[in-house]
Amino acid sequence: MPDIAVLEFANRIRSLGNADEVWRAFLDFVAKFGLTHGGLADMPGPFEHLEETLLFLTWPKGWVERYLTQNYVHEEPVRLHLARSTDPYTWDQVLACPDYGRRQKMIVYEASEFNLRKGFIVPFRNAWGGPAMITLAGEH
Repeated sequence: MPDIAVLEFANRIRSLGNADEVWRAFLDFVAKFGLTHGGLADMPGPFEHLEETLLFLTWPKGWVERYLTQNYVHEEPVRLHLARSTDPYTWDQVLACPDYGRRQKMIVYEASEFNLRKGFIVPFRNAWGGPAMITLAGEH
């Protein structure tokens, strides 16, 4: 039987008026599980920048600035793992994968400077068949 909180969340979003309200309600819901920050994004194509493909992003400002300035999207293993898995995965699972190097894994550890210590990714395909994800993270 589904958890009552899930059903309450589903009923709540039916009454919301726009995508921003749904995103905010979703973040309120997942915060109960310690996931206080998130993003929804298509992955950039060869001639795109990540900031052009972000639909929603509620990461700490300092982490967003560092991630974009350093152009981590091309090296960061949490994002690269989209090519390996269509199933949801955690940051810990990515860090345990021997296929990513120390430098790549350091990007994930850097996020902890902004209280992003644990994360969860839900990969999916966008309307054009390209990779996209919901990314959620928090302290615990």
